[in-house]
Amino acid sequence: MDATVRYNVEHHHSGLGLLTPHDVHFGLADQRVAARATVLATAYAAHPERFPRGLLQPLARPEAVWINPPKSPATQETHGLAATRGGVLDHARRGQLPSTHRSDLPLRDCSEASA
Repeated sequence: MDATVRYNVEHHHSGLGLLTPHDVHFGLADQRVAARATVLATAYAAHPERFPRGLLQPLARPEAVWINPPKSPATQETHGLAATRGGVLDHARRGQLPSTHRSDLPLRDCSEASA
């Protein structure tokens, strides 16, 4: 069996409430969680002594499955501002091009640097 198929269809991920990515992506999660709740309730009714903390509930299901979630506009704005913090762009004025050097420093020629 292909590793991708196994990972998406057979492997129950702890980060997904022990569901498979396939279940969550294709809308089968609610059905799977309901089936688990029925099994847990049946087991509890048959042997409540095995559940000292009471009836167990299935893990919550995630709303979506993402490897790299899309960025919201607010996140993109924050990252854009963070990129300029402490950098040259903090000092740039409107209409100026950012520079990699400080033009307010006096220029020295090579002979002054070696003396």
